[in-house]
Amino acid sequence: MHAGAHHTTDELEKLFDSIRALKNQKKYVEARIKLLQFTELEQAGNFIINATQRAHLINCLWELSPVWWSTVRHGSLSLRRCSPSDAHFLTACYQNQEFAQNFNRQKAWFGDLSKALYCYGTAPPLELGMLQWIVCLHGQPIGLASLSCLDQTNMKAEFSIGFPAAPPAGIGHKASLMAMHFGFFLINLNKLYTYVYADNVRAASLTERLGFRKEGVFHDHFHIPPYGYVDINAFGLTRNQAQRTRVLLRAAKRLIGQDWSPKE
Repeated sequence: MHAGAHHTTDELEKLFDSIRALKNQKKYVEARIKLLQFTELEQAGNFIINATQRAHLINCLWELSPVWWSTVRHGSLSLRRCSPSDAHFLTACYQNQEFAQNFNRQKAWFGDLSKALYCYGTAPPLELGMLQWIVCLHGQPIGLASLSCLDQTNMKAEFSIGFPAAPPAGIGHKASLMAMHFGFFLINLNKLYTYVYADNVRAASLTERLGFRKEGVFHDHFHIPPYGYVDINAFGLTRNQAQRTRVLLRAAKRLIGQDWSPKE
């Protein structure tokens, strides 16, 4: 332990309170900076923290990690956080009836879409329960991808990806692998799952090609006018399964340059 004065419990509480206050004021960059300063001091031995404080510190470190705001890139393909300027693209996506029918049959967003996109692009996804990406090719938006229903307790999330127009060959598969790599190896989720409308046979086939295993059918799971009650196929994939699926390991290495093999 390095020499230096230890901070009192009251001082620690004030530091934690200041981080929480910055988060509540949506000053996420400032909160991350203060959290980094806190951890540097703690690692230098200038803090003595109890188990409850350490658990809170670990939670804050994960919630405010810069990785949530990073753009996932490989070559000309990228997954970036959404912004108010994407309102026109999202509107056009959901005006595409084929896209809406296959990707999300729920009612399209109404209200101030730009304001909502600003929130989804800047706030911590763990606070929102969702990480929304715009899939871009050569900097131009071509699709949507997300990790939603982020479950910090069970370390799982629902994965979705869709394109309003058919992307170039292999791009959808590659973008999916990039999102899966982020989920499994950058934020350390244990499981990804996805729901596919039962009549979307092509999406089910593509999902299985990504290594997801069919886990069941949810009959009459959603009531969506004018479709009525619709069946949903549930697919899931754990990190352990991904790391032991040879086809998936080869695809991750070849298409996005990532080694998913288990580290013994």
